[in-house]
Amino acid sequence: MIPVFKKEWKANFRTLTGWLFLAITLFFTGWYFKAYGLDEGYPYLSYIIGGLKLIFMFTFPILTMRSFAEEKRYRTDQLLFTAPVSARAVVFGKYLAALMTFLTTLPLLIVFMGILKVYGDVPVKENAVAIFYFVLFGMACIGIGIFISALSDNQIIAAVLTFFVLMCSASVSGIVSSAGIKNPVLLKISGLFDLAKPFDNGMYGTIDWADPVYYISVTILMLYLTDFVLTSGRLHVKTSGIFNALTGVLRLILILFVMAACNLLIRGLPAERRVADMTYNKIRSLSEEAKAGIAGLDKEVMIYVYCEEDEKDETLDSTLSYMSAYNDKIKVMYISPSANPQFYRQYSEREPAANSLIVTCEDKSRVIEYTDCYTLNYKYAYNAVSDTYVVSGYDVTGYDGEGKIVSAIDHVTDTALQKIYCLGGHDEVQADPELQMRIENAHFETENINLLKYDEIPEDCSVLLILGPLSDITEEELAKVKKYTSRDAGAIFICAYTDGGKQENYDSLLSSLGIKVLDGTVYESSKAYYNNEDTYLLPEIVDTEWTRGIYTEGRTKYIYMPFAKGLKLIEAPGVECRTFLTSTESAGINGADSAEEGPFSLGVFVRKYLDKGSFRAAVLSSDYFLDPEINRAVGGNNHSLFIKLLTSVAETKDTADIPVKNYEYDRILVPGGVRSGLGIFFMAALPLMLIAVGLVIRGIRRRK
Repeated sequence: MIPVFKKEWKANFRTLTGWLFLAITLFFTGWYFKAYGLDEGYPYLSYIIGGLKLIFMFTFPILTMRSFAEEKRYRTDQLLFTAPVSARAVVFGKYLAALMTFLTTLPLLIVFMGILKVYGDVPVKENAVAIFYFVLFGMACIGIGIFISALSDNQIIAAVLTFFVLMCSASVSGIVSSAGIKNPVLLKISGLFDLAKPFDNGMYGTIDWADPVYYISVTILMLYLTDFVLTSGRLHVKTSGIFNALTGVLRLILILFVMAACNLLIRGLPAERRVADMTYNKIRSLSEEAKAGIAGLDKEVMIYVYCEEDEKDETLDSTLSYMSAYNDKIKVMYISPSANPQFYRQYSEREPAANSLIVTCEDKSRVIEYTDCYTLNYKYAYNAVSDTYVVSGYDVTGYDGEGKIVSAIDHVTDTALQKIYCLGGHDEVQADPELQMRIENAHFETENINLLKYDEIPEDCSVLLILGPLSDITEEELAKVKKYTSRDAGAIFICAYTDGGKQENYDSLLSSLGIKVLDGTVYESSKAYYNNEDTYLLPEIVDTEWTRGIYTEGRTKYIYMPFAKGLKLIEAPGVECRTFLTSTESAGINGADSAEEGPFSLGVFVRKYLDKGSFRAAVLSSDYFLDPEINRAVGGNNHSLFIKLLTSVAETKDTADIPVKNYEYDRILVPGGVRSGLGIFFMAALPLMLIAVGLVIRGIRRRK
């Protein structure tokens, strides 16, 4: 095998074929790197590798077409097979040489990842998974090319046939879909020829071990068939020849049986044992919060997935598989809309979209629309006819299936909802859709309230939210809120940066809870701020029960609070205050209270002791705290802290805060000059250098 490998390896680079393969591959690799990595700033190699899939449909046939076709054309195959090596060693040696030629292109992907890492954060594990699947895909494609080359004595025919087979195998799902095939048996059979689906699965950062087994099975099968074809072609029709041929057929049947058994066995494993989730946000596995949400479930819950079997959402299916495996009280059943068109009517008047979920327990049910399982960022375009902006498209920015499912399970198993009232009428902050979704998932329902229309805050209020009013509350509202603070209930108060003057009534409310709001905004003299702006605070996080999971000893997680008011703790009867966010000692105040010295409290938890129970409140000093862009800048920590505070002031114990799994990864900003220089080098200079080397080597060999 080794001599054959060396011969083929050298042959690839003694002719123009190997150099042309490398040049074409590196040109398009550089092209996609420039487009996706340098210009768009995507840190994922999957964008580059996904684009290269079609390119390799053309270059793999170039790499493999001469393997055996050239030997047959020049009649050198007889010499090869009379050499003191087995046919199997010849086949594997040629395959290994082609594979190694393909692998010489992969170090460039690692170089690309290193370049991107210089200018920003790169998801190394997800990129490693993409490269791993790329290698598996290449192994199978080269195996197919080697086999087809063994069937022909013409390189061009071998190349065209290889290209045709690879294109068909990469388009199986599209062909099946356009043909309207719904039969489960035919779908499974067609899946055996689909090389693209496992490849696409690997581009999302998860390893389904059934995919490597499939690609390795295809590779082994192709190499064995190549050996079988070559060996059969050399047999003469006599007793020993027929016996050897029959032995080869039986061996082929045995190999097919073993491979089928291995594939069926691993695909029969539950998802939690078969899938390795390497994504930074663990998109294909179950979060600890979700596990906590279903751990104590003691009633049987049935979840119906309303879709055709071949159209199921892989991410949702993975979540449901993990949940049913983690708690056997959760059952999952797929309902075909075509086979059961009226099924939804017992749960909803309107037919849900495909992949929607119907969660049921006894006589209660909740429908989860498919689109609600994802967070969407809508795009708007101006319509000149209507003089309005209309939705022109959207991007999927996150996955919230876990939270929606756990919330629905809580609902149908009779877990009581906590009621939140949000004070309105003072230009308060409004919760964005992502935060609202997390509030609902934490099993709260919200309602806006204008206290001018109520004699008092309703009795069913578990938590009152006053989120950064820009104008002061009235004395009448102040009296009603102060009365509410004498109840066994909770609240979250946020102070706002405003030029509208001092908010005497709102400040008076907080003073009654042991907090003095200073006039002005906090600035930092140390480096505890963001983006070179000394009022864009990154507070010190105190290790408390409310910051658990966000506080780290090495300070690897941050809270972001621009234009924060300074808070000082003062004495108040029966009130205990604990700071969980604070400035540094070198902080100061811009404003009338500039003589005050740091540190300043930026987040305070208040407990007011009553005859029966206590009133609990969390006070935050920046109305920008809940802004979605501010929250994304620190990886969602602001919203996570808010939910922790919400459940603490409500004293809910069984509610799981399940954060949305954000798809967005920070874009990488590469300077324009660097982008242009690297683009020219990888798309022009490097490929031309390789072609030049190939031409020089070819010229030297011809002169000899």
